Amino acid sequence: MSGWREFTHLLKSPRGDIAVLFITFLLTVFIELTVAIQVGVLLAGFLFLQKMSNETHVDLITQNFKDDDENEVRDISSLNIPNGV
Repeated sequence: MSGWREFTHLLKSPRGDIAVLFITFLLTVFIELTVAIQVGVLLAGFLFLQKMSNETHVDLITQNFKDDDENEVRDISSLNIPNGV
């Protein structure tokens, strides 16, 4: 078990994490542990999806880009290839 100092340290976490903690705690006390764990995992999963969707960004490319190595001639002899490959 953890003491009150650890609990106060947890309160400095992000709001979503605190909400998952309290909801899981309340469900454990008032309903059942297995239900609380299931709801906590689902809430944490949705919270993770929200954080990841906020971190990613997609833009539309409006220009045509050519590959830099499209016109490049490649010399295989300069590569370090082991014998027998």
